[in-house]
Amino acid sequence: FYADADADGYGTAAVSIEACEAPSGFADNADDCDDSDAAFNPGADEDDCADPNDYNCDGSVGYEDADGDGYAACEDCNDADAAINPGATEVCDEAGVDEDCDDQINDGDDSLDASTGVMYYADADTDGYGDSADAGAWACELPSGTVADNTDCDDTNIDVNPGATEVCDEADVDEDCDGAADDADDSVSDQGMWYADADTDGYGDSAGAATMACDMPSGMVADNTDCDDANIDVNPGATEVCDADDTDEDCNGAADDADSGVDASTQTTAYSDADGDGYGDVDDAGTLSCEMGSGMVEDNTDCDDTDSAINPGAEVSCAYVDGNCDGLIDAIDNDGDAFPSCLGDCDDANAAVHPYAWEDTSDGIDNDCDGDADTADTSTVTTLWSGSGDDSSSQFTPSNGWTFPFCDDLWSDFYVQTNGQVMFGWSHTDYSESASEFLSDGPAIALWDDYRPASGGAIYAVEHADAVGIYFEAVPDFYSSGNNTFAIVMHENGLIHFTSESANDGDKVTGWSCGDDSGVAESALSTEIADLPVDAIGLNGYGARAHYEDESESTYTLEGQRWFMCATAGNDLDGDGWTDICGDWDDRDAASYPGTWSPSTGGDTGDTGDTGGILSR
Repeated sequence: FYADADADGYGTAAVSIEACEAPSGFADNADDCDDSDAAFNPGADEDDCADPNDYNCDGSVGYEDADGDGYAACEDCNDADAAINPGATEVCDEAGVDEDCDDQINDGDDSLDASTGVMYYADADTDGYGDSADAGAWACELPSGTVADNTDCDDTNIDVNPGATEVCDEADVDEDCDGAADDADDSVSDQGMWYADADTDGYGDSAGAATMACDMPSGMVADNTDCDDANIDVNPGATEVCDADDTDEDCNGAADDADSGVDASTQTTAYSDADGDGYGDVDDAGTLSCEMGSGMVEDNTDCDDTDSAINPGAEVSCAYVDGNCDGLIDAIDNDGDAFPSCLGDCDDANAAVHPYAWEDTSDGIDNDCDGDADTADTSTVTTLWSGSGDDSSSQFTPSNGWTFPFCDDLWSDFYVQTNGQVMFGWSHTDYSESASEFLSDGPAIALWDDYRPASGGAIYAVEHADAVGIYFEAVPDFYSSGNNTFAIVMHENGLIHFTSESANDGDKVTGWSCGDDSGVAESALSTEIADLPVDAIGLNGYGARAHYEDESESTYTLEGQRWFMCATAGNDLDGDGWTDICGDWDDRDAASYPGTWSPSTGGDTGDTGDTGGILSR
């Protein structure tokens, strides 16, 4: 151990001892260059630029310059860094170093070398890009509201700067500050797709190529849904209409009838023409379409679409049907004798002339239209009574094989009573003035008023081509001197044709019976017939058991009447048991016949002769 006289922790080699432990006043080294002064030892500072002594015992005198920058530690603010000393230049640095040891740093040191900082520029729109028009200034740290960039071409618009995306706009703004705007800038990102609109309808060609541009080029539109850009009337905004070329006007992929949006006003209403006569069914509600389908026509005036011979263009037939659909029965009867000219009336202006009229042998007229007049008429006429046989019956069998359907049977002969009855299968020889007897004895037809041929007049049977007529000519009544002239004509088709030119008041039964009074239909025929059209057909219908006017009626007013009753006659097309000329006003509908609701009266036509079931012109 070495003596440490000045107790500074450093000993001197001049005095030393050996010991296990350092005695008091000794140190473990001999590094002290002056053991008499504690200011001198290797650990002492030499920072007093005015005292050149070697205090730290390093062998040098004066002051210390550890970093060798020419400045002693006493005057150097950082003697460990040669770049820091009073002669250094202040520069910008992030650590805030005082390079020139003047206690000022960075922008706070007026001796700062500004070029070591950054040039800053105003950024008014705060988009991170400085104003390109700003001259700029140097600084270590950017002042607020400035940036080191000066590339902003519009420092008033945050959306305009070199980092922005060029977009299309009406003002042609150069958003990315590259000197080009909108379509002139190849970096523009939101150009529109434009399509040629050759037909100028506002819809672009769906088959044409697109053009990219900010501004719509002339002759182009943003839409490409026009399926025909050569036709201004074809585009998605057009209305689908019917046309011969099946054009898809509204470009929805469907044309004409295939397009549910087709303008109905351009379609045609088509009606079913089942019978192929060119006229559609009057009952068809119709179907709107552009093109007529098979079996369809524009007309719907065919009143019977199951028969091609019946339609509005058909020739008027000679049948009791509406063959030309004009709402009228075809057979026209101008003189009201119940026979139109087409049914053999050789003078349709004279009601006394028709195929079943009595041939007057003295009037110079061919009354029955057989080609012969007066006594030249060669019709088969059988005189049954003339001036005799008041209370008798005569059987008559036509020679031409005639049969008459009556009361559900076919009759080839009959009995004629002098009292005005025609009877089938039986006869009697009294006047039969009892209505109950008339109704119950058997099948009979009567225009009965107690006639007496023995007192005058005559009763004849005449065989026509399709009928047999019984003619009472000027036969007086039992109770009066007045003459009665009438006829009962029985047609082979079941039609009973009555003609009453004159009949006296008195007891009578008018009508027909099948001999079963359980189904008798009684009515005032005088009243009924007076209300009928002149050429009424079907006053009574097939299946009626009896229809008559009782003798209790006080007034007999059948004079001058010509009317029909039906035993079973005409066509029953709908199978309802009623024929077209025997009361069925609609022989196409099995639900329409006498006894059902009547379209004209709203009631039951029944068997009473009401006019609801009458077919007439």
